[in-house]
Amino acid sequence: MDIFPITTPTIIFVGSSIMEGWFNLPQFFPNIPILNTAIGGTQTHEIHARLDELVIRHRPRLVCYYCGSNDINNGASAALIAANVRQTFTTLRQALPAARFLYLSIIKAPQKRERWDVVDEVNRQLSEMAAQTPDFHFLDINPIFFTAQGEPRADFYVEDQLHLTPAAYTAMGVFSSAMIHRLASQATTQEAQQKGESL
Repeated sequence: MDIFPITTPTIIFVGSSIMEGWFNLPQFFPNIPILNTAIGGTQTHEIHARLDELVIRHRPRLVCYYCGSNDINNGASAALIAANVRQTFTTLRQALPAARFLYLSIIKAPQKRERWDVVDEVNRQLSEMAAQTPDFHFLDINPIFFTAQGEPRADFYVEDQLHLTPAAYTAMGVFSSAMIHRLASQATTQEAQQKGESL
């Protein structure tokens, strides 16, 4: 069964349960075709293995990616997670050379407190990659998940201290939507220019 029929969206949101649960995405992108192909429980190597199904065949201009949290829960190293994300980006660009990629940082959820060092290292490595790699972008969303005193916001997590409340998703949308809109617009303009040059 094809759970994600081809719809040629401008933006694809892909990843694990944090992305899958982002219920109010249409509120922040009302005039842009979007598709959420995230699947709860997935790890970075699994996203790469299913990249054609989840992303490439839909031919998006921008891919917003949140994954790596489950890898950490399963004991993966920061280096392995970052390598899997790099491989995913490389595979995406080989298939869709004009596509842009936005990595949303792994959230330092209370459930991961004992492995925050790994979360920080994954985010550091991928932030550095973004600084050095055209069309690979990184957005640290952790600032919205902490109080002014540096403690996790209790109202942003459900009972398991990992998954997010509606308030958290709304805050994520407010925080990230400007950057996502900008990247999608740039990708659309670039694609139009390339088509014009090929005529």
